[in-house]
Amino acid sequence: MSAVAESRSGFERAGIGAADTMKRSIVGFHQDEQSYWVAELDCGHGQHMRHDPPWQMRPWTLTPQGRSARIGELVNCLKCDRAEPPADWAGSGARRVA
Repeated sequence: MSAVAESRSGFERAGIGAADTMKRSIVGFHQDEQSYWVAELDCGHGQHMRHDPPWQMRPWTLTPQGRSARIGELVNCLKCDRAEPPADWAGSGARRVA
């Protein structure tokens, strides 16, 4: 079973449909204290975008061009689904793509 299928079946088990998840745009990236890339979303939340083979395959995170190409892409924001407040960095306006 693919990761997407597993994720969808998890939502279905919880009674949450795909239409119930919040889609947010990537507006920038920054690195966390462990040097993992975090996508900054337009809602003020962040989402790790790790390239950690064989578990997570995101080789596009390794280059500035790869990350830049993902600006504007929609991703599910589970923190919005849980009505969590925005991250501390969100108010600083310090968005960067590196």
